[in-house]
Parts: sequence; structure tokens; C-alpha cells
Amino acid sequence: MRCLALAQAWKEAGGTAVFLLGGEANPWAGQLSREGIETLAAESSPGSTADAREMFSVAEVLRPAAVVIDGYGFTEPFQEAISRQVAPVLVVDDGARIGGYRAHLILDQNDGASLHLYRERAPAAELLVGARYVLLRHEFLSGRNSVGPSRAQARRVLVTMGGADDPNITLDVFRALHALDRPIDVTVLVGPAYGALEELGHEVRRHPSASVVVDPPNVAEVMATADLAVAAAGSTVWELACLGIPALVGLTSENQVPVATSLVAHGIGHSVGWFRDTPAEIVAAAVGALLDDTGARSKMREAGRDLVDGMGAARVVQRLLEWKAGKHL
Repeated sequence: MRCLALAQAWKEAGGTAVFLLGGEANPWAGQLSREGIETLAAESSPGSTADAREMFSVAEVLRPAAVVIDGYGFTEPFQEAISRQVAPVLVVDDGARIGGYRAHLILDQNDGASLHLYRERAPAAELLVGARYVLLRHEFLSGRNSVGPSRAQARRVLVTMGGADDPNITLDVFRALHALDRPIDVTVLVGPAYGALEELGHEVRRHPSASVVVDPPNVAEVMATADLAVAAAGSTVWELACLGIPALVGLTSENQVPVATSLVAHGIGHSVGWFRDTPAEIVAAAVGALLDDTGARSKMREAGRDLVDGMGAARVVQRLLEWKAGKHL
């Protein structure tokens, strides 16, 4: 989704975008096609020598103005091989998980990302780090205007855990929210990889004020209706921040720790720690407290909108264009 956001901004600047997708990414081909973006299927394992050869072949035909690589398996040798063929090459990472960098530009959109994390890089590599460069699709920038101020009588809660949610935290939180002794409207947002849809659907049908939305065409519209979100501390939280939706976040993986820490530090959201260690009843009680605290939600709304303005993708595109024009020298 962040590469789609970058492709949208590139197209708005007058360019075209082509995605070379690994096998595990092919489910996204339909959405990219609807965006008017051409997709090519890579036959080799992502990041392998054979994959580099495939990319070389594609580059010879397309003559791209820039190449963007997003995936933790695209290690230093792969980046170096591609960078010798095409310039500029931008590699996207989160918290320096790849480890070494030989691309021309490195992007880490996570707030709190530091230059120190990326010390193992080519001397001339340029760093684009922090929330200023958060890659959000244009629906979130336009959706900012549809979210009003925090309501005193808040009852609309969005639950979204992103990805497949194998532990099915979604269902646990949904049940706990409906055990609260208060009127509440819950919308559950899940992606196409969510594996417990039948069980969730059965539970949702028991509550007239609840609904489940699966892989909607415009996520921002769904999010914008909420007074408060319960979410995993992944990239979704930047989308919520841009819209001004206060968030109660929890951890589902180690790479989310810096994101949750940043949210709390900036006053954008509250953290319940690891979902696996926090009973769903505790999460639901925290939701109830925030629904009753209009002042806290208002502060979180403004802090989120101030930190994430929705222009990150345009800034990255501008930097790519400047680099191409020789302004990196």
C-alpha cells in the first residue's frame, strides 16, 4: 500500500508506474490494475540473483526514471547490483531491518527513525526518515476534510488489526467491546487475508449496531466515521493519524514497538502493550474511558493531524525528481 501511495504521487507528477511483483504479492495485481498501474510477475525469489537479472531485463525495456525496492529480503548485494544499472534506486525499510544499504536513497517513514540506525550505508546514500515522509494514498489526504471535531457523545469504534491477524485478536476485542455496559457501534475492518471471517460474521450478526467491512475500495471513508480506533501499531496508525482518528494501539509484532512508542510520545494514541499479554477486557475498558474523555480525544486528533499531513508521498517523489535532475551532487 505504501508503494501504491508512491505510485499515485508519481503519476500525479506526470509519470507512469509499473510494479514487478513477487509471487506472494500477486493478490494486489487487481487493485493496482484498477489504479491504472501495469503489473509484471516476477518468477524468481525476491532478492535473489535471478530476481536481479529479471529486473535488469525489465529495466532494459522500460528505461525507468527510478526504481523503488520495498522488502526486507532485498539485501545489500541486490541493491548494489541494481544501483549499478539504474539511478536513482530508492530502498524502503523499517528500523534498518535490512541491515546494509547500497541504494542511492533510503526511506524509513517511521517517526523516530534515526540516521544512526542507517550507518551501514554507502557514503553518498541519502536518508529520508521520519513521519514527514509517511507514504499515504491520496484518499487519506482528501479524507482529512471529512473528519469533524471530537464528539462529546462518542460511541463509534473502529477495530482493525491489519494483515491476516492469525491470533484473531479482532474477534476477542469485538466480543469484549460488546460486553461493556454502554451503547456502542463497532465497525470491524479486515483485509483479504483475514482467516476467520465466517466466525467473525456470525458474531457481528448478533449485534445490530455492528458491521464488518472487508477490503473496501476506500479505507479512508470507513475510518472517517469512527470516534476512536483500536488498532495494531503498524502502518495503519499513520493513516488514522492523518485523518485525526484517536487510536488505542497494541503490539502484534516486534517491529511495531517504535511506532507505538512514537504515538504515545507525540500524544497521538494510547498503547495497551502487547495484545497477547493484555486481556481483551482491559482493552475494552480503556476504550470506554477514552470514549468518555472528549478532551483527550481532541488532543490526540490534533496531534495526529499535525504530525502526518498526508504529503509524504509527494515529498519523496519530489526528491526522486531532484536526484534525477542532478541535485544530489
